[in-house]
Amino acid sequence: LFSIPVYYLCSRNVVHSPWVYQTTRVYNDILRTIPMFLTCMFISQFFGTGNTVDGVLAIAFFTTGIMYQMMYEYIETLEMSPFEAIRSCGGRNLQCINLGLHPEIKPMFFAYSIYTLEINIRASVILSYVGFGGYVKILIDNIDQHWYDYAGAMLLPLLLVVVILQFVSNTLVRKLR
Repeated sequence: LFSIPVYYLCSRNVVHSPWVYQTTRVYNDILRTIPMFLTCMFISQFFGTGNTVDGVLAIAFFTTGIMYQMMYEYIETLEMSPFEAIRSCGGRNLQCINLGLHPEIKPMFFAYSIYTLEINIRASVILSYVGFGGYVKILIDNIDQHWYDYAGAMLLPLLLVVVILQFVSNTLVRKLR
């Protein structure tokens, strides 16, 4: 949701002021270049290590960067005639976006959202593994104590979640197109 206003502000064909779209792009490009692990380390200075808030906020920043990049590039390739038609009839920017662009953007937004959700679930396992709390921390504790039956029982639902997520995302993306 944070990426929605950002990708509209980055689109050259929606915002015509280079000061606005270039500044927003540079800020978000800097945000995207910082690895998720470093973002998590920085956030952990405020909330403490081993807290799941660190991972959640790092993934939120990461997702905003991915969504803004993919969506503003998609918006810049769109046919702008519905947007311009509403603007020529006296529509304000939000009306032009809501009525002229949003119906065309919505399927791609949902497809990209499902894609980033899939990436985020996998990234959350990695962040949990490197020490930011969560499911994998408990799994590692079970392995360290040689409770392999518990560790195996924990890996099975993780595998099922990834397989189900892959199936659901493929099905939803096919229906959205």
